[in-house]
Amino acid sequence: MYAWDIIFSSSTGNGHHERVSAFIRRDSNANGVADSGDAVVSGATVTVELRNSSGTLIGTFTGTTDSTGRFRTSRTGSLASGTYWAEVTVLSHATYTWNKALDPTSQDTDLGWNSTPNDFPDQSHAIPH
Repeated sequence: MYAWDIIFSSSTGNGHHERVSAFIRRDSNANGVADSGDAVVSGATVTVELRNSSGTLIGTFTGTTDSTGRFRTSRTGSLASGTYWAEVTVLSHATYTWNKALDPTSQDTDLGWNSTPNDFPDQSHAIPH
């Protein structure tokens, strides 16, 4: 099981609010590669941490993936302009184990918010105002 992608979605109105979605899959064809043909994982427990560019923890969100393999956080409070990092820090399931080697998302840096190497899947997002 691995984090296939991490996506930010924005809404504006009474401030700038974000939701983070983490999509979880498993290597169902056992080829050792993360690919679009892999099956989604429902019922996985996911924890996502959201930090600003200074490393301040904005929020920690924990929940369970749905039938499409997606865990979606609640909306954040109003966020200022800047760059934010979302990082999956916990991924567990009764049947599957987390294979971090398959985690790369399209913009995964393999670095934490402070440029310290780690193997958690992450995604950065800039918020303009």
